[in-house]
Amino acid sequence: MAKGYETLKKVLNVINDKQDFNKDNIIEKIQEELERQDQDLHKEWIDEKFDINHEFTSDHPKYLKFTLSRIAAEAGYANVLDALISSGSNISDKSGKGWTPVLNLAAKHGHIGTVEALLKIEGIKIDERNEHGFTPLHNAVHKDHKEIVEVLLQAGANVDAQHLYGTPLHYAVSYCHKETVDVLLEKGANINAVNTHGMTPLDYAKGQNVEVLLKAGGRSFVKAFNKGIATAVKTALLGTAIAAVLFATETIAIPIAIAVVAVIAVALAVGGATYMMLKPSTKVDGVAVLMDGRQEAASAGRFA
Repeated sequence: MAKGYETLKKVLNVINDKQDFNKDNIIEKIQEELERQDQDLHKEWIDEKFDINHEFTSDHPKYLKFTLSRIAAEAGYANVLDALISSGSNISDKSGKGWTPVLNLAAKHGHIGTVEALLKIEGIKIDERNEHGFTPLHNAVHKDHKEIVEVLLQAGANVDAQHLYGTPLHYAVSYCHKETVDVLLEKGANINAVNTHGMTPLDYAKGQNVEVLLKAGGRSFVKAFNKGIATAVKTALLGTAIAAVLFATETIAIPIAIAVVAVIAVALAVGGATYMMLKPSTKVDGVAVLMDGRQEAASAGRFA
């Protein structure tokens, strides 16, 4: 069991709730509460002279080692984390499985106060990746923490940061997080970005997200389609009128029904040609962006 991790989480929770600490006494407060809850763990820390960056050991499923700041970030104890940082805590520590930095944890778990506390740190690496290649923005988008997405982007996070399965926009549309999609597009996310599977965000989009993406970058496609239809209709109407006149004046001898069919065929050809001339490219580096208005995610490129 992950006794050490859970015990320290309880300790920090008690301290965070009391709010009777600051950067000068935060270590003392943790010492006192830890001694009450787990003397063995307290002794381990004594042996390390109460080092604020001590890596406690645990068989926690996610961490082989962890620091106080890591627990505070993941649990969302913003005030405790702020005090620890002000006292010299290293916020770029790595657990036994390599997760870094703690900003990634805070973003993933939706702790906006903790995210804001971390972003105040001078030199914070806002786009630093964890062991899986995710940036804090990827994790916030994946979990649909819209407010954190906004905070990270406002602080300068890379809106088009690439990952194996794509940019944050790929994730947002794949999981149907419409409001988050809107936020990313407002910040200039590239709707034609291609991931390692050759897929664009539109390839993953469903429902309302298809319309949102088309409005953001597919207007020329829609206009071209509409122009082609309009041209076809106009050609058909004009051709039919001419055929009717010629038939009435006996200039042509074929029945008007046959003439109309011929005119419609020509009109469709003209409309199609107009569309093809006006249609913008729907491929990015050879990858289809639009597939008849319906998106199908390739099984190889589907997010886990």
